[in-house]
Amino acid sequence: MILVPFVFDMSTTQKNLLQMYYNEMLNLSKLCNSPIISNEYYAKKPSEILSAMPEKSSLYDQSKLSNIRVFAFEYEVPTDRDVMQAWKYIISDDFCRQMSLKHRGINNAFAHLMTKRDDDFEELLDSFAKDILLRAGKIDAFITLIHFPSLSYIATKYSAKVIHFERGSFQYTANYRWTMMFAFCSLYSKDLADEMRQRHADFAEQAELSKQKMLTNKQILALFLNLDSLGYLDRYHQPAQYELGCALGYSEDTRFEAATNINNTELLFTANEAFGADNVLTRVHPRNPAGSTYPSFIKNQDTSPNTLEFILKCKRIASLMSNVSIEAAFWGKLTYTLSYCPSYNQTLHNFDIKEDMIIDASYLNWYAFCWLIPPKLFYDLEYLNWRLQSPSEIEIFNRHLDCYLKLDRLPCRVLNMPSEMSVKTIMHMRKLFSKEEL
Repeated sequence: MILVPFVFDMSTTQKNLLQMYYNEMLNLSKLCNSPIISNEYYAKKPSEILSAMPEKSSLYDQSKLSNIRVFAFEYEVPTDRDVMQAWKYIISDDFCRQMSLKHRGINNAFAHLMTKRDDDFEELLDSFAKDILLRAGKIDAFITLIHFPSLSYIATKYSAKVIHFERGSFQYTANYRWTMMFAFCSLYSKDLADEMRQRHADFAEQAELSKQKMLTNKQILALFLNLDSLGYLDRYHQPAQYELGCALGYSEDTRFEAATNINNTELLFTANEAFGADNVLTRVHPRNPAGSTYPSFIKNQDTSPNTLEFILKCKRIASLMSNVSIEAAFWGKLTYTLSYCPSYNQTLHNFDIKEDMIIDASYLNWYAFCWLIPPKLFYDLEYLNWRLQSPSEIEIFNRHLDCYLKLDRLPCRVLNMPSEMSVKTIMHMRKLFSKEEL
């Protein structure tokens, strides 16, 4: 199978924004003997990148997570030799400069490439694709974090798919297991909302025919929470202190600005208008490189150590396009998502509705066990090839659920117990298994 990772950005928010993804994708390209396409600066020796990295940069902070990521995603940190010997196609710094001149600015050029086809970009990508076909005979799929219409065009031209991937809504840094997610369209588009809506509809129909039992929110959380965070389930019904919690994103990020004109200030403005500033708790993105604080809008700023503490303080949660919105739904919160993203479907999109609305249990089951992917599987070539063959949603559900159960040696029967007994048994067995591993 020829999977071609595509790691490219022109971000002015942070240099080497996708470095950790490049490391993971390089390992994937090694597994399937495929090439990797990237910016020139990602293809440098890792020793050069780390030596030039400021200690306080967010990339440096990410590098401290490398052992956790390596364990969870089951990849090897690339060596200088790995990078130098890799089958690489480079999008040069000079090409990026020419695009910036052509579109009168780096961010203009980046936004253009993320939203429109470009002749120069397609000419370059086409030359790469032709050479790959000459050497490998086929391209099964490109795999990218960021959507580029020109990449999709080239993929279609050569009968290949484009896998768009990203970290899942449950993440280790936010009290959960790592998860991944992917789609065959942009993760920040109406196309994604339509794809997810259809996939869930297929799942609901298949689950009904197979009489698949739906897990409760607490059962799902008992499987996904980190061991150290399982105690939060005792606070599931904790009374809220605020009417609304606003989870802000990056204040400046061309990737998201290209997808929507709605920004943090609009979210805060409309939230304060709807609920009153005294009743709104705001959580600034903990890794926002611009460091924006919005003093004119924020009356109550959250200082919780993690997003889960923040969610529990609020009756409702709102975001532009954050994972926090759908995460909050698993905790029984009314949620708002203002722009297209993986959290969009079945959440509200403006503040006109304030009364409780419960998201369909089958949707949360589908989201947890069909949409989200265990990292162990995401980097498994047999699994990726299987997904390219379009298995049914119920098949995906059963395979993912089985993977999570096996991770903690949980028997299937624990899911058939009464809900509260099931949750307690899952928690107990996961902790017991963890002690045995020690």
